[in-house]
Amino acid sequence: MLLTTGKAEPKGREAILLSLLPSVPMASPTLTGQLPETVDSPSPPPGPSACGQDDVTVGTGADKRAREELARLAAGDAGKERGGTSKLAEAGRGLPRPGGGPSPLTDWLRPAVSDARQPIQAGRGDAQPISGQGSPGASVFASASGPNPQGEGARATGPRVTYVRTARLGPPAGARLLPGTPMASEGLAGALAAVLGGRGLLVQSYDSGPAGEPPAPVRLRKNVCYFVLAVFLNEQDEVLLVQEAKKECRGSWYLPAGRMEPGETIVEALQREVKEEAGLQCEPLTLLSVEERGPSWIRFVFLTRPTGGILKTPKEADAESLQAGWYPRTSLPTPLRAHDILHLVELAAQYRQQARHPLLLPQELPCSLVCQRLVAIFTSVQTVWVLVGTLGMPHLPITACGFTPMEQRGGIKMAVLRLLQECLTLHHLAVEIKGLLGLQHLGKDQTDGICLNVLVTVAFRNPGTQNEPPKVQGENFFWWKVVEEDLQSQLLQRLRESSVVPINR
Repeated sequence: MLLTTGKAEPKGREAILLSLLPSVPMASPTLTGQLPETVDSPSPPPGPSACGQDDVTVGTGADKRAREELARLAAGDAGKERGGTSKLAEAGRGLPRPGGGPSPLTDWLRPAVSDARQPIQAGRGDAQPISGQGSPGASVFASASGPNPQGEGARATGPRVTYVRTARLGPPAGARLLPGTPMASEGLAGALAAVLGGRGLLVQSYDSGPAGEPPAPVRLRKNVCYFVLAVFLNEQDEVLLVQEAKKECRGSWYLPAGRMEPGETIVEALQREVKEEAGLQCEPLTLLSVEERGPSWIRFVFLTRPTGGILKTPKEADAESLQAGWYPRTSLPTPLRAHDILHLVELAAQYRQQARHPLLLPQELPCSLVCQRLVAIFTSVQTVWVLVGTLGMPHLPITACGFTPMEQRGGIKMAVLRLLQECLTLHHLAVEIKGLLGLQHLGKDQTDGICLNVLVTVAFRNPGTQNEPPKVQGENFFWWKVVEEDLQSQLLQRLRESSVVPINR
């Protein structure tokens, strides 16, 4: 059944995408309760259709001292080193250690720097471009049985042909190369490793966009609103809550949260909101969840620790909040402003006990659109294929989100379905958006867009003896067979353990 808004029913491609929504799960529960904020969705202003950048840059920002500090914090030693008598102790610094043992957070702090599971700190850090040229002359294999009639190294023709390539191949024959694009085919493995490691890649263009006019650059408080929310848990398993001062919810309790302002990074917005509402300085430890109500309403939820400040008391009440306080996780004060925070508090507690995904923080890389970079994979008997775009040099495909009522209603998953529908026959496939591998945003110089790096699985509804990926329509995409053992094991581990940040709707 198609969802309706009381207006004309969607037609054509939009209707097909809507009909596919029930079969595309977003591994996450439905949130309940009052939405903290709402935003109108005006038509985007006219403007350029994509982000213009000449280089593909990996934004690591990995900082050894920060990792060591986070490891000490996760082990519960931070307070001991400082004597436990500072304002940090009063604020309730640190994470609890169930049973007195090491925190599972430290599991993600042990790998070497080259390991994709290392904690990724916010910032561009020692970003380096991926460059170089591929190895020409590699062969292209058609999925049809029998030898390639055009000979090894030639591109097969005809509709719905699956191209399977290995990591060291050069650009496909007849590929549409973009001038100045440094991404070579051997960089494809490096790009995948960067995305799996939580690092970022600059968005140069997109492979799929909404029907009609090209998507315009997004602007905070005009056609998008982003929100930040902080979950604090101290050594006593207490949660930091603030008492609301707004007229419509005065006296109720909620987690520190609020709207991002133009010119802020995501982390800056989080720190400002916590300072205004709770009186504390803070540092985010990891992204816990991304919540969305379509591309124009997105909230970023962080597990956070205090680093200083004095807890706000009723004497400091202002328009931001009446007070802040620590409350037992199992006995929160009432009334709550909305019950959606209950799930987020439990998510933080579960992560504290067993970290299912690496520590992940936003990478400060500019983007002008709300878009998603897909790591869309097909697996068969310990073999992994990744969908790759061919516009320019081979790359992980990017889909731009639109702001039509249709795409707002369907959520950001609509853009994923749209791209896959353009290259695959979806009616016999099962598509699942597993979750987030990384988040990119800068917020400076009017670059208010974000890029979500998402893990997507594609499988046959009736697998049978299918050992190869579904056939690709056209020449804009192909399936890349991952031959690097390390990349294969990382992808399979992420799937097996659901090691991603959940995307909730």
